[in-house]
Amino acid sequence: MQVLLVDNDRLLLEALSVAMQARHPDLQVDLAASEPEALALAGERAFDLILLDWWLGEASAAGCYASLREQCPQARIVVMSGDDRPRLVYEVLELGAAGFLCKNAAGFAEMREAIDIVARGGVYLPGRLGARDEVSPSVRQRWQGRSLAECFPALSPQQQAVLRVLLRGVSDKVIARELDVEVSTVKTHKKVVFRRLGVNSRAEAVALAARMGVMLD
Repeated sequence: MQVLLVDNDRLLLEALSVAMQARHPDLQVDLAASEPEALALAGERAFDLILLDWWLGEASAAGCYASLREQCPQARIVVMSGDDRPRLVYEVLELGAAGFLCKNAAGFAEMREAIDIVARGGVYLPGRLGARDEVSPSVRQRWQGRSLAECFPALSPQQQAVLRVLLRGVSDKVIARELDVEVSTVKTHKKVVFRRLGVNSRAEAVALAARMGVMLD
């Protein structure tokens, strides 16, 4: 697996890289301490996983996120930030992030757990946020580690396909191209999917998948 770590704190980058490779010696880890470095590496490698600090210096990494998403559409992106207010968490989930880590609270053990979950096709959220909504421990235990199709059988195969791609954070146009359907068809499926899941947005759908422990196969 090819991993890109993006943070303007080089000491943190090196420490996280060592911790990750100690657990997974087969990982190929590249480090970037700025947006230009990250985008240059993304132009050279086909990354599977990207950990991105949301604050690269004075500005947010929203532009960097969009560029990385465009250059590495296959990558799953986990956002890290010292700001874990729900508004920011849901903002990055709406963009299609596969997880969120609070830098002030997450130790290396939690970071490794998040990486393991995301690498297996899951979504990682801070426990505090994940517990906000009504998914009981028994429900989570029932669905933990199951595929999207198993967890949402009420969705048709085409609706499941739309949801699976949508959770990667790509646009309706990209979903339509990947599934070989019209953009209008994607929008219709999205409305049905959101209604059946009881959510109103991509961010809420991602959060629901995380709370249930769904694997996005």
